[in-house]
Amino acid sequence: MIPLKSAIFGEVRKQHEKSADLSDDELNQIIFHHNSGLRLTFQGFLILKNIFTVYSFEMDITLTAKHQIGMSTLSYPYYINPKRFILFSEMDALVVKLQGGVKPFLENQFNIAKDADQPG
Repeated sequence: MIPLKSAIFGEVRKQHEKSADLSDDELNQIIFHHNSGLRLTFQGFLILKNIFTVYSFEMDITLTAKHQIGMSTLSYPYYINPKRFILFSEMDALVVKLQGGVKPFLENQFNIAKDADQPG
């Protein structure tokens, strides 16, 4: 398990009473979409938003599989739904703002062009 997740689980146990007796594997299943990734479940988002700073952005794009694969390379937890892209990293949030929103962030950060599926 990555050290970041272990640190998150430690904070969750300290500040979320119901989680105090849960194992790392149990917390991983509750908080994260996949064992190896950092995408949060809705329940994970609800838990972490009360512990850590949240940076929320309106979704200005319809996510594709390429976007979701690109987001899987983020280094900090994030939560997505059709209306919001929520980050737990101040640096990632700054980059989203500097690039003008979620759409340019995803397309620039992960080299996803509008016509990427078109033959060259």
